[in-house]
Amino acid sequence: MPRPPGATDILDPTVRTRSWTRRATFAADLLLLAACATTGAGDPDPTPVTGNLAVAITGLPSGTDVDGLTYGGLISLSPALVLPEETTLVTVTYQGVAFPDMDAASNPGIHAQFRKTSGAPVWVDRMLFNASTPIDTRGMQLRNDVSNPGDPFDFLAFRLVHGDSPTTRVTMSLECGFEAEIGSVIDAVLTDSAGNKIGTDLSCGSTRNYSIPNVGGAGNCLVRIGSASSMPFYTDYVLSINAYCFQACTYVPYEE
Repeated sequence: MPRPPGATDILDPTVRTRSWTRRATFAADLLLLAACATTGAGDPDPTPVTGNLAVAITGLPSGTDVDGLTYGGLISLSPALVLPEETTLVTVTYQGVAFPDMDAASNPGIHAQFRKTSGAPVWVDRMLFNASTPIDTRGMQLRNDVSNPGDPFDFLAFRLVHGDSPTTRVTMSLECGFEAEIGSVIDAVLTDSAGNKIGTDLSCGSTRNYSIPNVGGAGNCLVRIGSASSMPFYTDYVLSINAYCFQACTYVPYEE
């Protein structure tokens, strides 16, 4: 593995091989581990002891900047129980961390309006917080990322203007950059203005048609993208919504 700029070599005590990491990041993890290593978790007055703390490092990127993605360390056994004359293994696993967008179900980061006479379908790759100026379009594509820890959910709201039919069909698809070994690492959930779920949750690598009831000629919907799981994860994703493209949407970059 090539040595990245600014890296220092560290001996991995578990496998006796040499790996690379950034000095500042590793030092911060060691300080945290040292602070967590006590005679016992939950001890109200922990007393440091003389013991061995072995640190295994996994998931390090091969450079200091990998596609502009920030990496964070997940530390197992915190606090760690260190006993005299014994060795305690603590694992630091690095994974991508999505920057918190600060959106929520009560404050969606993207607002759109779908009508038959709207403009061309567009894609966006950041939260706009544009509740006062929804994007008037026939289709929308959101390209972003989510992670736990970091930013486990994204929220997109849209107003659907119906035609004369009792329902309007909207097609959604979800593509993810990381595929879970079992199941889907994230999903997309569609709800109406009352919070009632519409259709089946959309998993990574799938496409679904949703029949949205025509109530009063127009209605508001919310799409939540992410995972409610407590397990650590990171993935980028592309959510595509075809409301009135009729066939396939050809998305163009959104210009404010």
